[in-house]
Amino acid sequence: MVSPDFLTALKDPNAWFSQHLSVTVAGVKPALSVLEYTIIEEMNETYSLDILIASEDQTLDGADFLGKNATFIVEERAALKYTDTASRHARTVHGVVMEWEHRSSSKDVAQFWVRIQPRVALLDLTKYSDVFLNKSLKEIFYELLVDRERIWPHDIELNFEGMDQRYEQLLMVDESALAFVKRQCLRHGLYFYFRQAQVTSKTHRDTLVIDNRAKGYMRSIDVPYVSANGLDGQFHEALLSITRKQKLMPQSIELRDHNYRTPNAPVTAIAYVDRGDKTLYGSIDRSNEHFHTKDEAQALTAVRAEGIASRQLVHSGRTNIIGLYPGWVLNTTNRKLPKAPYGLVITKVTTIGSRTKPATNEFEGTPAEKVWCPEYVPERDWRWMQGSLVATIESSIEGSPYADLDDRGRYLVRFHFHRRAGKVGSNSIRLRLMVPSASKDGGFHAPLLPGVEVRVFFTNGDIDRGYIGTAAHDYSHANHVHGLEGWNSRAVWRAPLLSGKVRFEEFKGKEGAKFSTIYQRSSVSMGYLVDNQKKRRGEGLEIHSEGHGTFHASKGMFLSADSLSSPNAPQLEMTAALESMRSALAESQALLQAAQRANAGLAQVRDQQAQLENAFKDLQKQVILLSAPDGIGAVTPKSNHE
Repeated sequence: MVSPDFLTALKDPNAWFSQHLSVTVAGVKPALSVLEYTIIEEMNETYSLDILIASEDQTLDGADFLGKNATFIVEERAALKYTDTASRHARTVHGVVMEWEHRSSSKDVAQFWVRIQPRVALLDLTKYSDVFLNKSLKEIFYELLVDRERIWPHDIELNFEGMDQRYEQLLMVDESALAFVKRQCLRHGLYFYFRQAQVTSKTHRDTLVIDNRAKGYMRSIDVPYVSANGLDGQFHEALLSITRKQKLMPQSIELRDHNYRTPNAPVTAIAYVDRGDKTLYGSIDRSNEHFHTKDEAQALTAVRAEGIASRQLVHSGRTNIIGLYPGWVLNTTNRKLPKAPYGLVITKVTTIGSRTKPATNEFEGTPAEKVWCPEYVPERDWRWMQGSLVATIESSIEGSPYADLDDRGRYLVRFHFHRRAGKVGSNSIRLRLMVPSASKDGGFHAPLLPGVEVRVFFTNGDIDRGYIGTAAHDYSHANHVHGLEGWNSRAVWRAPLLSGKVRFEEFKGKEGAKFSTIYQRSSVSMGYLVDNQKKRRGEGLEIHSEGHGTFHASKGMFLSADSLSSPNAPQLEMTAALESMRSALAESQALLQAAQRANAGLAQVRDQQAQLENAFKDLQKQVILLSAPDGIGAVTPKSNHE
């Protein structure tokens, strides 16, 4: 706050101005003298205040500084002959000491260098992983940034608008809370800066402000535009120089994505920066930004176009305004800034000063009538996942042994990195399972049971586009096929609940196959037949069931013990069977003729011959043909019906 006496002194040409520097660190009692300082500040970045300090106490150590709250003050004083000295706090910076270095020592004094950063910089020292389900950005930001130890809810101001969407799932993997917040701000076009409390407010805090509105900038600083002269030496604040740079930028941006929930309606949107602006040319066409709906796509393209417009024209300059930092609007009182009728919003500033030289700074800014958006380059700024993450299948029904799929065949998982996992079935959204084949109402599916370890991969490497790529055995879910006891020559698919299996044995000379289920102990075995100890118990074909057994063939059935002429013989090859039947009929006819039987007996034989040629041959009728070279037997304890 500026006192009335100081405002009076500003108007007096005979006033003499000076700057007095001080720094206080919590718990450090010896006096600290500031020799020089540098403040580097930028929108969407944490600031760094580097200070060179002198102290007569040479026993001071890094442990006395690191992690401690600190406050740096630039006090400006105005001396007049006819009144007491007036003063104001021209600049205050709060923060925490992040780095300390001993620079030199003499007989009387030691010099130390410290770096002070905002308290949220502490969050960058802790990296962990988390899953956010059905939450808005504001809810997630508060959850990440407020620890109620060093940072409280009133230290964060989330003023952005139009961002009420609740996200199904956002992942944070091996990442700091600050890094997560930064990349989300970049993606959604949010800018942030820090506001410093005055010492007189007694709050001694730095406040993080996140916004996406032009009215979110801080109030205007109105100063004259003058070249460096005597005013500079008197510490009157002014804009000392100004330049501007403009470059050709893209005229439009188009975003496109694929949403598997609406596969026949590609999600696309396009936005134009300014169709009539001749300083715009070309376009950006991206397919690596993720969104679900056309409205979401349109909102993102609008943000990208707004960002291009806000960064096309950049002003650079130099001032001696001690309290200039990002988020403030700079205006001149004696002239209009070129192409910035409403002033400049400061986006970057570096301020230097010392005990012997007054503060000056160099800055960058853009026209304040536009909403400044940070540049977002997905390849550089987003979190891309290489490889996969380990997870475990979960069920929404606790204790259920069966796979828990929704109506789209998707699964719930629990990521192994999730340190705050909740109750079973509430730790992720449902994820698709990649399968060898997929078609409408068709494909291949082997259910994944609760507790099974899986690998979650990511579409295009995007951390928010996970899917289940594969399952893996672990020591609790051992692989039933291993390199011991002859399993190394077997190909097996066993149902997850062990109720059925398909097995192929490929050991040379013992090839075989088996399809079985535990219900009624039913199985079909072929080739080399073995028992559960893999010992030979037969060869050929075996069909077994402890339940009923039936054969149905509406066009006819042919059961034969005859050999085929070749492996590629037709299905209904029955040459041997027909020859046997013809031979039997010929023999019957000869016996009838020799016994001189009635014509009716011969007629019966002729009928059988006709039936052979017109019904049994090639199963032309619904008949059953039995054939065996050495006989057919039928046995029953009670009766035999023909």
